[in-house]
Amino acid sequence: DIQKATQNFTTILGQGSFGPVYKAVMSTGQVVAVKVLASNSRQGEKEFHTEVDQIKPEQTKNGTCFVA
Repeated sequence: DIQKATQNFTTILGQGSFGPVYKAVMSTGQVVAVKVLASNSRQGEKEFHTEVDQIKPEQTKNGTCFVA
């Protein structure tokens, strides 16, 4: 459950044009980044999905892995 893994979306790793990126710890112990489309984002959902599809693990910061 993403809400549990992010501890109710409490640890922000960064902020982008689409919205915040949160730290999450999966049940396996793996630390990942969770990108969220903000409701007030000026970008559309299609553009958000395009960006997520283009992110590669080596592009993430803070030693985290990105999981889509």
